[in-house]
Amino acid sequence: MIYCFLNDTAAYRRASGGVSEHVSIDQGAMLLDDQMVNYFNTPMLIADPRTKRLMYSDGNAETGISGLPDGRMSIHFDKDQLGGVDLSRCTTTELGKLFNIIELLVTSQNRTAATLNALMSSNSDYSIYSDSPICQISGTTVELIPANGGGYWLQNNVSASGHMRTWVEFAVEMGGQYMQFHIWAGRSGFMADYPWCTITDIWYPCDPNTIRTLTDYNNVAKLLQDASSFNMRLANTAVAGKDHTGVASFSSRYQNSVLSNTGNFRFYFGVVYKGRTPTNEEMRAAVKEDILEKTGTVSQDWEYVLPDLFTKAAFFLVPLWDNYSKTGANETIKHAIYPHRKFAEVLKKVYKTNISSSSIDNSAEVIDCPASEVLLAAIASPDNASAYTSLLALHPTYMGVTDDDPDFVKQDAVTRLFSEGLNKTMTELLRIGMNTHVDATEFFSDKLLHLTFSAEGVDYHVLLKRSYPTT
Repeated sequence: MIYCFLNDTAAYRRASGGVSEHVSIDQGAMLLDDQMVNYFNTPMLIADPRTKRLMYSDGNAETGISGLPDGRMSIHFDKDQLGGVDLSRCTTTELGKLFNIIELLVTSQNRTAATLNALMSSNSDYSIYSDSPICQISGTTVELIPANGGGYWLQNNVSASGHMRTWVEFAVEMGGQYMQFHIWAGRSGFMADYPWCTITDIWYPCDPNTIRTLTDYNNVAKLLQDASSFNMRLANTAVAGKDHTGVASFSSRYQNSVLSNTGNFRFYFGVVYKGRTPTNEEMRAAVKEDILEKTGTVSQDWEYVLPDLFTKAAFFLVPLWDNYSKTGANETIKHAIYPHRKFAEVLKKVYKTNISSSSIDNSAEVIDCPASEVLLAAIASPDNASAYTSLLALHPTYMGVTDDDPDFVKQDAVTRLFSEGLNKTMTELLRIGMNTHVDATEFFSDKLLHLTFSAEGVDYHVLLKRSYPTT
């Protein structure tokens, strides 16, 4: 799938029949801006080669005739995300028909996808169109609104408000290649749903070569002081040197035998990216690759120092969101009886594409979380080594108590970290805590949203309620 944004100068604000400066219009309909361009790691565009446009009564796409303003379409995308498609093989005639399809679909205010499919399948103006699968059009639209006496030139040479499809999707055959396009005409839809992310740089909290060895550090205070100045210096350089969409943060607990008081110390890494916000796993992979390359080390050198970065295993935890009642802003009540078969059923529904039913039947576990009063079904990632297939085996001293309970210290140190992370994460998900700080990040698995915390090199992915099966 090639993901694009549609720019169309016919949608720019008009004044006295001419094109005025680029202005912000409703939801950014068909108007590309610099922030959107920064979503593309290697920006590329295809310009409309046609001399006639479908939507103009006089058919001229270049020069104003009878007061009609110029109007030129173009689609913009990331060259790095073409998936092997070679657009240079496409002819000018084929590209013209591509824009016929785009214009027809985007301006189809009152036609269904089936009607449009039938039209394009039988008309030579759209002969590159493939009906496998048939085209799709969004149910939502973006509006072009006249302002300040000007307007937007739409169909039939009329200056008025109009509605464009937020996005369209279709397949074509061009240059001897089959390809699919997903094209947004609405800015807000593009910003929210663009699927690609490219991590372009990593900012370190201090010189990466000293994180592991601490050659020049005798105490945490000096480490923190130097880390802060080093980080800001890198941040200023990165912002000045390149465009980017944003900076996300990835953190890991830090420990080193040279220092005696690093138990609650975390290192934060800045992750510079283009496109959508990177997931926890994407950030971890990028930071790991970068730090190993810059320091000439191997993963085993870091497993003790940054245990949340160089993780060894993962578990998926599914709160039984239909097994509790929220009675107030800071209170939940769990239902004390729950059918045993539903634990496995829920896991099978949630992870049906990446964890086998037999693994769930043989290895699923149930865990209590005292801070939330919600039971959770748990299953190990199928990628885990044999030492990480059971929460019970990993945390045999887990007692299901909060950290202010006298029995909390009877758990082993690793289990205490796990218990703290689980209690904080569930409290955050239920919004029943006060001033809770959660060192957790969002994680997507098979389009399911989780909140992930880490403890001693193991990730725990807790499913959000919005991804919980309702049937």
